[in-house]
Amino acid sequence: VLITLLCITLLYSSDVIIAKIFFPLEIVGQYAVISLLGKIIFFVTSPLTKSMFTLVSERHQKKTGSMDLLRKVILLVFGMGLIALIFYYFIPEFIISIVFGTNYLTYSGLLYYSGLSIFFLSLTNIITTYLLSTGNEKKNYFMIPFVILQISLLYFFHDTLYQFISMLILSNVFLFLTMLFILLISIRRNK
Repeated sequence: VLITLLCITLLYSSDVIIAKIFFPLEIVGQYAVISLLGKIIFFVTSPLTKSMFTLVSERHQKKTGSMDLLRKVILLVFGMGLIALIFYYFIPEFIISIVFGTNYLTYSGLLYYSGLSIFFLSLTNIITTYLLSTGNEKKNYFMIPFVILQISLLYFFHDTLYQFISMLILSNVFLFLTMLFILLISIRRNK
C-alpha cells in the first residue's frame, strides 16, 4: 500500500518540483496554476476510488464479484474527467481567471494538456486501488519504473512548457496502458 501511495504521489507532484529546476520563477508560478487546476480531476475523483476500495475489499473477502463496481467507478471517473477536459479545452481562460485571477493567463492554453495528463493518472489510480483491494498489491510495483520514467522524461525534455507537459502525458498514458494490461491479465487468471 505504501509503495502504491508513494508512486501516485510522486506522479502527481514531481512535475512542479522539477519545473522549479529548469524554468524561471515567473514561468514556474504560471505552470503551478495550470498544474494545480489539472490536478482537480484527480482530487475530485479520488473519493470514488477510495469508496471502491472499501466495497471491493469486502466483496473480495466474501468471494463475491466486484467487476460491476470497477466498471461503474471507471465510467464515473471517465465521465467526470471528460467533462472537466471539455471545460479545460474550451474555456481555460475563464477557469483560470475565476480561480486565480487574470495574472495567470499566459499559459492558459496548456490547461487542457495538464488535465489530460492527470485524467490518465486518475484512471490508473482506479486500477491500482482495485488491485490493492483484491490482494494483488505486488502488481503495483510495476509503477516504480514509471515514476523513474516520468522524472527522467521531465528532466531531459523541458525546452518548453508544452514539451514538459507532453512528457507528463506520455508517461501517464504508458502507465495507464501498462496497469490496464496487468489488470486484464489478473482478471483473466482469476476466472
